[in-house]
Amino acid sequence: MSRPQKWALSGLTLCGILALALYLRQEDLSDPSPLLPRCLLNWTTGAHCPGCGNTRAAQSLLRGDISGAIQQNVVFVAALPLLIWGAARTWWTWINPQTRRTPSGRWKWRHSLYLVALLILFGF
Repeated sequence: MSRPQKWALSGLTLCGILALALYLRQEDLSDPSPLLPRCLLNWTTGAHCPGCGNTRAAQSLLRGDISGAIQQNVVFVAALPLLIWGAARTWWTWINPQTRRTPSGRWKWRHSLYLVALLILFGF
């Protein structure tokens, strides 16, 4: 794929993300929405998984209510800057493959265990 095609695809993707953000901002989350998936664990058992509250937290952030977003899912709010940074870095490497560098630090198995433990503790 050529570089101009990558930029065009990036622009279309950004427009789609903005459209979804505007939809989420005005959506009433008390009724089931056809565009928003339901949590399978919550639907079948009534229990909340570690991801429950992400949509409500994102909606609160889009409305400018940071404290409401933290009440819905603090892990999502804390991780969002890292997720955005990682997505931006991946996108930039995709646009400019010649700038690809080896990561400065290596991901270790214990990092994955820490994340799983954090999500399990958060789920309780």
